[in-house]
Amino acid sequence: MKILAADTSTNIVSVALLDAKKIKASVHKPYSRSLGSALIPIIDKLLNKAGCDIKKIDLFCIGIGPGSFTGLRASLATFRALSITLKKPLIGISSFDVIARNLNQASDICVMTDARQGKVYARFYSKKSGSIIPVSGFMLDKIENIITKIKKPTIISGNAVAIYKNEMLQHKNKISIAEEEKLWHPDAKFLAKLALKKHAKAAAEDPFELLPLYIYPKECQIKKVNN
Repeated sequence: MKILAADTSTNIVSVALLDAKKIKASVHKPYSRSLGSALIPIIDKLLNKAGCDIKKIDLFCIGIGPGSFTGLRASLATFRALSITLKKPLIGISSFDVIARNLNQASDICVMTDARQGKVYARFYSKKSGSIIPVSGFMLDKIENIITKIKKPTIISGNAVAIYKNEMLQHKNKISIAEEEKLWHPDAKFLAKLALKKHAKAAAEDPFELLPLYIYPKECQIKKVNN
């Protein structure tokens, strides 16, 4: 099975091609221009490098956030169009689930990203039977309120680390942080592998119904994710 996966929920555009359970090509870099016009050329270049025709893709997977409103809309629109035009299945996976996968060696994880307006998005994960699984819903709250929910040693990853590092380190008895910035962003290589697992267990999404995962209900439409 060939899977094309992409995530643009942060300022990193990440795209990967998985073929026969192996990553054949990937791109993971910052983007500074309009993503709406940049994503297709990035995909074309990646597929050409891998010697793969877009028509040969069996499954499309997109990271649905939470994250950048503009980035999520642009990438989902692109993958929705590919899915519908090529008549291939499309699935969405939370970008937080992919970030948590970056910390596969940790037992307890909190993914936390900047939500602006003095708030953060957050979700808790634990390692069980060798897999990182979510143990909470998605939260939108002030950093101090999220910290009060942490009762045992937990590592925090996500771009909120850059903004709230000092507040986090005031609780060294229960909190450690992912220092490397590369761990704060979803990596499409992991997204593609998660897509392979999800596709084996569940049906693909309706591309017309799949929406980004927005947490601000007054500004955006909310997409509920069940895990």
